[in-house]
Amino acid sequence: SKNAHFHFPKKAQKVILISNGTGIAPFLGMIDENKHKVETHLYCGFRDQSSFELYKTGIEKALAAQKLSQLNLAYSRQGEKQYVKDLVARDALLMAETLKNKGVLMICGSLAMQQMVVEILETICKEHQLNPISYYQSHNQLLTDCY
Repeated sequence: SKNAHFHFPKKAQKVILISNGTGIAPFLGMIDENKHKVETHLYCGFRDQSSFELYKTGIEKALAAQKLSQLNLAYSRQGEKQYVKDLVARDALLMAETLKNKGVLMICGSLAMQQMVVEILETICKEHQLNPISYYQSHNQLLTDCY
């Protein structure tokens, strides 16, 4: 991606990565570069388990190396039939605390997914008496690379 602002934050104490499908690729590179073992949570949505298989080994290695702290997967066509936005809503408290404590949220993937996730984050900000999500966007705490 040519998005110069879209790289793993140097100073954040906590990073949340949110993607769907192919949006995971840039995140895998960032996780690999997380040499200081910054607390990093990956949220990703796939159609089913077979779409995730391709990335599974790399992610398991990252978890073992503590370059990734937690993996949260949503499958839209299997099991509970969830989307990545549902996981973001479920973990509202983590999202709110991360923004409040100057952590960074990054979204990569489809524009439709980005819009849904940002709507949920907007609601989370209201519910937790935080600044509007635009504030965090302008302070580089919400970074997006969607297409």
